[in-house]
Amino acid sequence: MNIYSVPENNKPLTLFEYSVRKVISLNKMGETHSHQAWANLIFDYENKGYVKSDLMSIVKREYSQYFSEDFQYTFLEDKIRANFPYLFGKAKKLGLFERMLDALEAECIEQRSPRNRKSYRVSTCDNISSQEDNYIYRATLLVEEGDDPHFSEGMPFEFKNPDTTYVCEVIEYDYANAILFFSSKRKVYVTHDSKVVSDATMNTIALKNLLEQISTEKIEETLPIYKFLNGTTKDLSKVTHADYPTYLNELLSADASQFEAFQAALNNDITFIWGPPGTGKSYTLAAIIMALHQMPDERTAVCCLSNVAVDQLVNKVVDIIEVHEPNMTKGEFYRAGRTQDEKLINTDFLYPDDQESFILRMKIRMYCDKIDKFRKNNLQYSDQAIKTKAKLKDAREALKEHTDYLINQVKVVFSTIANFVLNSRLKDATFDNLIVDEASMLAEPQLIALARNVRKRIILVGDFQQLSPITVAGVPVLRDSVFKLCGIDIDHTDHPALHQLLNQRRSNPKLVDIINHSFYEDKLVAKNNKNNPVVARAPFSGCVIGMISVANGVVRFTKGGTRQNVADADAVMELLDMYFQQEEETFSIGVITPYRGQVSLLKAKFISRNYSVDFQDRVKIGTVHTFQGSECDVIIFDMVDCSRFEKGKKPYFGRIYGGENGEQLMNVAVSRARHKLIVVCDPDYITKSPGGVISYKTQLIFNSLLKARNTRP
Repeated sequence: MNIYSVPENNKPLTLFEYSVRKVISLNKMGETHSHQAWANLIFDYENKGYVKSDLMSIVKREYSQYFSEDFQYTFLEDKIRANFPYLFGKAKKLGLFERMLDALEAECIEQRSPRNRKSYRVSTCDNISSQEDNYIYRATLLVEEGDDPHFSEGMPFEFKNPDTTYVCEVIEYDYANAILFFSSKRKVYVTHDSKVVSDATMNTIALKNLLEQISTEKIEETLPIYKFLNGTTKDLSKVTHADYPTYLNELLSADASQFEAFQAALNNDITFIWGPPGTGKSYTLAAIIMALHQMPDERTAVCCLSNVAVDQLVNKVVDIIEVHEPNMTKGEFYRAGRTQDEKLINTDFLYPDDQESFILRMKIRMYCDKIDKFRKNNLQYSDQAIKTKAKLKDAREALKEHTDYLINQVKVVFSTIANFVLNSRLKDATFDNLIVDEASMLAEPQLIALARNVRKRIILVGDFQQLSPITVAGVPVLRDSVFKLCGIDIDHTDHPALHQLLNQRRSNPKLVDIINHSFYEDKLVAKNNKNNPVVARAPFSGCVIGMISVANGVVRFTKGGTRQNVADADAVMELLDMYFQQEEETFSIGVITPYRGQVSLLKAKFISRNYSVDFQDRVKIGTVHTFQGSECDVIIFDMVDCSRFEKGKKPYFGRIYGGENGEQLMNVAVSRARHKLIVVCDPDYITKSPGGVISYKTQLIFNSLLKARNTRP
């Protein structure tokens, strides 16, 4: 069976890699066939013969040295293996741990492949600060038009010379000018061949190493993880917990579905909480955390995928504590890892009560204030600002190192999943309870790594109708969420450990209607009946759903194979200009698109605008994946795909909109809005659904948007 995804673009390298893998999976390596026969075998997902032949022609033309010369030609295995070793993997039946380890190895290989391992030549590189074991640099990168570098704060990367490699860390990336600010523990020497290389393998390798260790250990039958390993999650065991503060009953009493999920989480060893958008998932989780905190001898680990998601959940807990537990003892809650949330930095009970941590926190506050002043004066990329950000990074790292020793003493630890895998103190710590938020994006190997030392309860919270785990190799064991692996999906919701939240309090009822029938069996009850002022405001005054028709757009492909549409981006900027003029308003705006290339284009255009700092703070731009778990008052959804492609390309929908993944993407995109949704698209093109890529449910969602919208030509 072929475990790799069908390419969504016509890049020669992508098509070649796919072709080789397909031939290997079919056990056809060494066979001789005609051009059309190879095309039919390899590109069997296409219906039209000439399309298959065209795709095969690209492969044969660009990589002719890897084929025999005749019309009846053969893939030259030895030559391909010598230059593309990562394309060859194992194909035998394996046990659970062997399958997971092989899947993670395939993921590492894919992450290192030329298609996924991005490198950028360095034009200039200047040292702007030098301290002991900490050098700060400003590098200008040579980025081709349409390319989309991805450098986020704290991300490790390699600075490579022909004979030397430096491991560095991103401080900030200036999209508008392609300038990368970074730090290094070693002095970096620059040559005319210097380049920076993003490396996504660190987390994958760490997870693989941890699983190798777990595979040699005996898993006790009394542990909840044993049930996941043996496929018996329907067999629930009772771990009664009825002693918790009475105010939690009062907080949840108005919503029977929340209270039922709350009770189940406390009294069963395994609990799945199905939390559709806006149903109070984080609120319910915060109540569960506070109840478990009351247990005298129990410790709880709380994990999320991103630092933003961790901070959102911790803030929910902090809100409850400030009202109901104002005298909370310091050191019982610990936010491990990196936070940029000023409120949490200033929350005393999340940190130890000692002089060193107090001094470090004062330094962090001071640096944050300075950086905020730099931003307000539009000096965020000045040398002084970058030096301050480096000092802030060092202070946060020092505070983290200082407080990490408390992990085995505190009652509740909040962290990202990656930090739990990478942090030596966390991964070996023992907990009674594990809570994972957005568990629909959690793959089985991650769950096993997190839960191996959990003694009593595993509580998985998420929405299996939203995005699944992200994987570049496409291996099922990494692609499928733990919900699906336990047999839970839209057609199988009778799992005894599954509890659904039903009351949608976040979004306008018209937005709830769009997703309710397709994804939630019409069980959601819309509770937000207030007319928010943002609905009455332009654009689309008085309308909850608007649509901007862009008929003159052209889809072009970036260097990384992702997509951009300049006309769509300009339409989005016009909307933002309109909102910027409403200076008295303070509502939040999210701009969502499926393609990283379009995100890069939108960010560059946004940065070039003369928007105020306050307005910049109100606007968030990102892919659909980065928005999962987030919400905004207004969402602008840029679909990008349209009826015209750049010269030489045949129009087709990106596979990102196809199948179950496409349905999940549409669900997330539509459901991020609290009050207003504006779709930027070519409605005629989407209505026709060329190529048949769009699934029935995705098409149903779009048709619902068409019926509900007020369209501006």
